[in-house]
Amino acid sequence: MPCMTSRHLRSSVSLALVLGIGSLIACGGGDDAAPATTPSGASGSTASGGSSSGGAAGKASGGTGSSGAAGSGTAGASGSGTAGSGTAGAAGSGTAGSGTGGCANPTVDVVYDLTGSTFEITDTPLGAGNQVNTVATPYEDPKHIGPGTMKLRFSAPAGQPDAGRVDVIDYDLVLEFTVSSAGASVHTDLVVDVTPPVCSGAQGSFASGKATWMPPGLDPYHTKGQVTCTGATCSLGGLPNGTPQPKESTEKLKLNDFVFTSGVTEFTMEKVQVSEDKQSKTWLTLKAKAVGAPTPSCGCK
Repeated sequence: MPCMTSRHLRSSVSLALVLGIGSLIACGGGDDAAPATTPSGASGSTASGGSSSGGAAGKASGGTGSSGAAGSGTAGASGSGTAGSGTAGAAGSGTAGSGTGGCANPTVDVVYDLTGSTFEITDTPLGAGNQVNTVATPYEDPKHIGPGTMKLRFSAPAGQPDAGRVDVIDYDLVLEFTVSSAGASVHTDLVVDVTPPVCSGAQGSFASGKATWMPPGLDPYHTKGQVTCTGATCSLGGLPNGTPQPKESTEKLKLNDFVFTSGVTEFTMEKVQVSEDKQSKTWLTLKAKAVGAPTPSCGCK
């Protein structure tokens, strides 16, 4: 849910393409009010038993009054104590704090599931490695990737998303898939994330159902994982046979407009190029649906 910074895909391609794809994709591409203190109940009165020389000790049984102290009897012949009683203190009460705690720029966050988004490979030799990988379940399917999520932060002066600034706060997408040919199979296992060190991974403006993003787009667009080639022809693509090759990159990813429907419940983004080399190109499209209701937050500075 930019390379906008956490499953399995498999597909077919020609050897030359497969090897190239392995390296290409690795680039891929108020304040709460404290409750009032509850006063304790008043202590029950103590009754004394009658006195008598050599008498047995008198007993006083505590009353059942809530929080009342038990009465006691003074020693005496067959003396008995009158039960003490106490009145329970009134229960404390307090109103829970709510709101933005004095935030000068109230906002709300919306989390989106990216099911239906795609990571596409094109322009491979003879088209053998071209493949569209879609965020969908089961994630183990050869042409499925995911899961993926994105969190957006909207200006919300009245408590609901409104026109104004919008930010990408978080983005995670699992890119795991396999592209195979007669001589080799390349398994890509990457995680893409955008977790900005200072609030916003991408900043834009939202109005009339559209979010338009300022350059550079998603930043940092971080990719980490490994690519493994298996087969007799792996060496032709510069990859060792059967040995996972670690991949990690941090880049910037341009974003196209997000077009919203049903308020901010859903949005789509047309494909944007993620990477390119001599053997292939990769592209990202987004399709997103909100998960749950907007939650209050305080806007990025």
